[in-house]
Amino acid sequence: MTKKKIVSRSTRVDADKQKRKAEKGTREKYQGTFEAEWTCTSCGREHIPGSEKICPACSNPRQTGEDYREPDSGHEYLSKEKLADLGVDPGQHLSDETCRYCQAKIKPGTQVCPNCGASLADTGYNARRCPACERETNELICPGCGAETVVKPKRGELDLKKVRTVKKLGLAAVLGIGGFLVLCLAAALFLLIPKDKPALVSAVSWTSTIELERYEYNRHEGWSLPEGADLVSSTMAVHHYDQELTGYVTDCSWEQQVSGYEQVCDMEQVCETVSVYDYTETICYDDGTCDDIDHYRDSTECHDETVCSDEPVYEQVEVCREVPQYVDVPVEQLSYTYDIWEWEPVDPVTLTGSTTTPAWPEVPQENTIQEAQDGRSQECEVTLVTEKGKTVIYQPPCYDLWLYEEGTEWKVRTAGNEVLDIAPAE
Repeated sequence: MTKKKIVSRSTRVDADKQKRKAEKGTREKYQGTFEAEWTCTSCGREHIPGSEKICPACSNPRQTGEDYREPDSGHEYLSKEKLADLGVDPGQHLSDETCRYCQAKIKPGTQVCPNCGASLADTGYNARRCPACERETNELICPGCGAETVVKPKRGELDLKKVRTVKKLGLAAVLGIGGFLVLCLAAALFLLIPKDKPALVSAVSWTSTIELERYEYNRHEGWSLPEGADLVSSTMAVHHYDQELTGYVTDCSWEQQVSGYEQVCDMEQVCETVSVYDYTETICYDDGTCDDIDHYRDSTECHDETVCSDEPVYEQVEVCREVPQYVDVPVEQLSYTYDIWEWEPVDPVTLTGSTTTPAWPEVPQENTIQEAQDGRSQECEVTLVTEKGKTVIYQPPCYDLWLYEEGTEWKVRTAGNEVLDIAPAE
């Protein structure tokens, strides 16, 4: 089936519709489909209805170039049933079929050309064919020979392959134009991809730290006496202040208050946007029919309305309030000065080395010195040199430092200066 073909367009203004309004946003309305007409160039017969594909005067079929046109006089819209009889789908308006043998124009869906009697394949909306007699139909059983029909190949498959080929060629052209930029970008991304590099251990180092506490006799002040503390002195002191009500004072001020309401009316312009009939367009197609479509345009309509509202009326009123008065009253509590033995942090001890066996510093053997709880920490570092002379720093767990003897070979994966993975060289 050939694609929709528009053969003519015309516009007119229908005086009876000039003030017609539609729902806001309406752009066009389909009114109906009516029959077009054509003129036979063989014998000159005019006003041949679009549904007739053969001239009633000379019996010549409608030929290419004998286009349909809108009738000169009035017309009536065709019903759905009539359109179906004519083989017309107003939603698509597919063109008349053309006989491949005599080039005559024939109604869509015709199986046998009425002009030359040829059997026509792949016509109308027929989606199946009979493998026995090659008849086209939409039925599961062939109405001609009774054989079971099969689905025809989908229309447009070959064209789709061509389209895909064109798309591939278009893509190749785009890649050719931007190929250099793409290659440059790919090279830059390649340099950022983590890679494995062979490297040798050139040095190791470690630092061990132990946090210490000293037992000291310190003096403190507080509102309570801890257990085991030695009291030095105690005295009454202000702990906090309470607010105490002493009385009230009258505070007066002038305020605006609503004393009533009055109705206030005014004229207000109210506008709304509506779709208003503009013109009617007639479109004729190469299937022997024409459509009437009403076009609408947005129009803003305004009118004045009386709008009334109840507005408040205010008056000045003196308002007096009793405001409470407070004073701050100190509250005393016993304060203590005391001495107490306690463990206080002091400088840690640290030990560094460059062997593969980290050690801990010695804690001073004094009764007043002890190791703080969870106070031990170690940091270990391995220096590697790649075959290109680049130095890479890796911080392994200290319990694995013994693996990294100086001169041992490793495979290192890095991203920038960060070591992502390390493994013994194969």
